[in-house]
Amino acid sequence: MSSDRPLIVARRISKAYRISRGLYASEPPTTLAEALAFRLRHPLSSVVKETVWAVKDLDLVVRAGETVGIVGRNGAGKSTLLKIISGVTEPSAGEVLLYGRVGSLLDIGTGFHPELTGRENIFLYGSILGMKRREIQSRFEAIVVFAGVERFLDTPVKRYSSGMYLRLAFAVAAHLDTEILLLDEVLAVADAEFQRKCLKSIGEGAFRAGRAIVLVSHDLAAIEATCSRAILIDNGRIVAEGSAAEVTRHYLGMGGVEGEVCRVVTPFLNWRGIENRSDLSGLSPRDDLRFVLSFETGGGDLDELQIDLAVTNEKDAIVVHTRSEFVTAGFNVPKKTAFRVEYVIRSPWLVPGRYWLSVYAHGRNGQVLFWAERVNACDISANGYFPRGPMIRSVKSPVIPEFEVAVLPGT
Repeated sequence: MSSDRPLIVARRISKAYRISRGLYASEPPTTLAEALAFRLRHPLSSVVKETVWAVKDLDLVVRAGETVGIVGRNGAGKSTLLKIISGVTEPSAGEVLLYGRVGSLLDIGTGFHPELTGRENIFLYGSILGMKRREIQSRFEAIVVFAGVERFLDTPVKRYSSGMYLRLAFAVAAHLDTEILLLDEVLAVADAEFQRKCLKSIGEGAFRAGRAIVLVSHDLAAIEATCSRAILIDNGRIVAEGSAAEVTRHYLGMGGVEGEVCRVVTPFLNWRGIENRSDLSGLSPRDDLRFVLSFETGGGDLDELQIDLAVTNEKDAIVVHTRSEFVTAGFNVPKKTAFRVEYVIRSPWLVPGRYWLSVYAHGRNGQVLFWAERVNACDISANGYFPRGPMIRSVKSPVIPEFEVAVLPGT
């Protein structure tokens, strides 16, 4: 539970970067002779300066006891925000007030020296954070056990694998006595077991009570599992704020899942949206999945149109694919026609977890007309799953389910 005591207060912070286009923008000369030669070859070239706002007029308050997740597309301003809070980057405008010591893991091994051993780096990083030696010693054993690098503790960290480096860096940042902990997508290189260990510790509040944790991640399941609150950043501004579940749903609704691709490949088919015919937040494995996809044709007739669905799991593996080319030759749609396609996937028996829907449309001779990945999400609960046996937690191969397709008039 959070208290009324703020540990991070950001007031109208902005960060601008100046980038150059034109003369020397891509490969600036390294010598005077190169500069003169370039000017002779391009006498009319000029430099255009452009201002890019990574963060713009952003306000944020994080209170003691909160774990706040930050989500958004690449380039939205998430990492810049954390760098401003941690003091790595100065804001162009605004101010950040911190009420406590800050531990940050913005890059793997931040604060580590590659020539020093793991043991020495624990004390080095602790001293950088302002810890006294006796404070570091009191937590030393817990750090080593959590990181699982006992055998390599007296080995220079430059010889560590990236995973070992990460394990020790996270353990140090998490266990030292700081009031504020900033984490920026650093668990991506860790193995699955260590990721679960870290997220479980954050989610259960195993770290010292009263700490504020800010976590940037593209793993929406991790955000929902560990964060008491979340914010969505787009173009350097906060566009949504609330519970982790609410914000991730908002993010999914704006097509913001990292890795999401939505392309209209030809001008002949326009995507109008998707409508769910069942509640996708609490399905059981035996429930049907019902979707209505809305399209509109452009300036040309479409012959032998086929529209397929694919359902992917949290590891982005396809677990259900309708594969309509196996059962139908497609249908013909005249130009400038609105239509809908209703899909009912019969009892796919998906294991509990979160799944995403992707949509593909192609015409005669396999011409790709539309391609959209991860446009909707559904959650499968464990209710009714294998009532007389253990629950299976992994799917190793995709299946072709029983399904129905119907073409409906447009609205």
